[in-house]
Amino acid sequence: MLVSPNDRNISRVTSLVVQDTTPLIGIQDERDENFEAYVLLDIVAQPLSGCTIPVPISIDIKPGSYPNSINLSSKGVVPVAIITTPGFDAGTVDIDTVKFADASPLRSGLEDVDGDGDIDMILHFDTQALKLDRTSTSARLTALTTGGTPIEGTDSLRIIPSRR
Repeated sequence: MLVSPNDRNISRVTSLVVQDTTPLIGIQDERDENFEAYVLLDIVAQPLSGCTIPVPISIDIKPGSYPNSINLSSKGVVPVAIITTPGFDAGTVDIDTVKFADASPLRSGLEDVDGDGDIDMILHFDTQALKLDRTSTSARLTALTTGGTPIEGTDSLRIIPSRR
């Protein structure tokens, strides 16, 4: 079922799907847990007006590596990619609003990180600025698009114990 986001009291985003090249976002109504519908989504041209529920995006901590190991005592940087998908253009991210584990990026660039021919965004964060601890198993990136739509992505990680 397709609905307008203003027709319901949206409590959470349940999915982001592409149907016949049309991006759709799954939603659930907080008053009716059995209600689930899809809203047309066009982040690049027409962001959802007044949307406060973050749109899920794909991120990759330390692109090209798995597990995504982070040594919290390192004085280096952690690269994080925001991946362009059929429903999301990473080039629309407002860099000034990006936070990864509560840290702002030191630098950013646009390049094809995952080798699919699309331009992704790569960001570098000061390891010491990350709000992670030895029990962390994932980290979250939040931001706004240049149109004001909130976005959010999470990826797994592995903390490397510091040597003492």
